[in-house]
Amino acid sequence: KPLQLEALLPVIGHHIMVIFTKCVAALTLFFAVGHSEPDDDPLGLEPLTAKQVHGLHAKFDTDGDGKATLAELMAFSSAMQHVISKKDAEYMLKEMDGNKDGKLSLEEVHKHGDSGRFGEVGADKKKFAEHQESKFKIADRNGDKLLDADEVVAMLFPETHAEIMALASEHAMKVRDLNGDGVLSLEEFSKAMGSADAPEPDEDDDEDEGIEEDRQYFIPLDKNGDGVLSKGELWAWESGQHDLDVALETLFKTADRDADGHITAEELASVREEMADSELHDFMVEWVEHHEL
Repeated sequence: KPLQLEALLPVIGHHIMVIFTKCVAALTLFFAVGHSEPDDDPLGLEPLTAKQVHGLHAKFDTDGDGKATLAELMAFSSAMQHVISKKDAEYMLKEMDGNKDGKLSLEEVHKHGDSGRFGEVGADKKKFAEHQESKFKIADRNGDKLLDADEVVAMLFPETHAEIMALASEHAMKVRDLNGDGVLSLEEFSKAMGSADAPEPDEDDDEDEGIEEDRQYFIPLDKNGDGVLSKGELWAWESGQHDLDVALETLFKTADRDADGHITAEELASVREEMADSELHDFMVEWVEHHEL
């Protein structure tokens, strides 16, 4: 099932935008690291070299014991998201800074917000604009009504700022929550996925089939198993974090040949081909480039 690209835009920048564009266009490939059946060289990418993989493993292995745990891999990924978010924010600021003063005004935010740059506008543009203004005020730490390079990071990447992330989660729920009960049902989630649009008179069976297909994505998101998605659970999907976590978990299980709960550099290098055939490969390329491995 393709995700709605607009819902991912608040947390991806220029480079990660490329990654998720591929993901949207070919999510059926994602089980190689998360969701679907692997294909032969789906992206046409060269595997990382053994040297690069060993270099990445050294970054994962924070305690230097020669073995990386899933927790270490997740922590590294989280730290890199913040680093790359800052780099991407610098690029996006230059792109959106109409008067080239090195800062982003609320007017410039509204201009690019209308184009979907800051996420899904929805039917109520006024409420969307108000949401952007609320984010802007929180991001504008010094209150000068302009966002500098550091403040723009929080505006563009809500996951880097706790208060803005909470605000973005609440907004996402309001957009998706059709009955206003504060949580997202499977049916509402399916509509958000685009699978349960209002059916024609003879299309009830197709709608039901779409909902059942979306259940496989809904259940892993429903962490507490209560049959609905909370704001936090919904945000994991909206931000793309859930898919990245699943990708990392799948990579770890694939590489952990002896199932001892750790992966060595040799084990990680042994799955270079699998990594090249997955969407996770793009993230790893960014990590390699950042650390100049």
